[in-house]
Amino acid sequence: MTGVPIDWVQVQDLPWTGAADGSAADRAGRTKLLRSDPSGATTAVVDCPPGFQRPGQPGTLTSFVVLGGAIEVAGQVHGHLGFGQVWGDSSAAWSAPAGARLLTFQQPAGDSGGRLRLADPVDTLEVEWALATDPSSGSSWRELELTPAGNPAGAIGLRSLAVGDAPVATHRHDWDEEVFILDGERLGPAGAMTAGGYAWRPRGTWHGGFRTGSPGALVLVRRVAEPAALASLPEQRFSPVAPVRVQRPARLAPAAAANAELMAERQTLTGRID
Repeated sequence: MTGVPIDWVQVQDLPWTGAADGSAADRAGRTKLLRSDPSGATTAVVDCPPGFQRPGQPGTLTSFVVLGGAIEVAGQVHGHLGFGQVWGDSSAAWSAPAGARLLTFQQPAGDSGGRLRLADPVDTLEVEWALATDPSSGSSWRELELTPAGNPAGAIGLRSLAVGDAPVATHRHDWDEEVFILDGERLGPAGAMTAGGYAWRPRGTWHGGFRTGSPGALVLVRRVAEPAALASLPEQRFSPVAPVRVQRPARLAPAAAANAELMAERQTLTGRID
């Protein structure tokens, strides 16, 4: 993965591509392309209309998070905020009878499909998240790793951040990083980034100066590098964000780990990306 950093764009500001006229072609859905590189790897938001059907795409590996609705992939149903991965062989058919919206990471698989194991599917609203803390700032957050560091699609994880917490110093690291705000708000040099905010930073790119806005944030982070690089610490330069000590509420906000009903009620991004 190489290229120019994408320092926050709002998905809502990007155009849809693909048919949208109710024709047979529309069954393939519409796409908002967030990033692509010369290898053929892409990151996109895909809108699957009711009745959506698509066969597997040989030679590809797709990782996805369900932003709204539900999708059946290779015979398994993934609901709201569900995570999955699939090799694009003939058995990996996709269907969404009632419609769905997905965040997808797709890349050429080459001959690796027979040698590398997929990450297990995750119902993120039903599993237990880990509680992480930073004693130096008093920050804490819940996090859920969806893939192991050596996964062929990279290490993908979710973080549920409380208001004002988890200030991030300006830093850089030895891996490529994608960030997608699933819900809530992040404050930084570019201003307030809300649900649908996306950034991509090639390894070595300085970035940071973030804090969580109201009502907290649910953030997806994808890191692509060799496992040894992912085990290293970021290099910090300075922090323009003062640590904010917050009296911890009974739950983090949005509490995806502790309160599935809250996240189901909010229906992250559903109907927000037009």
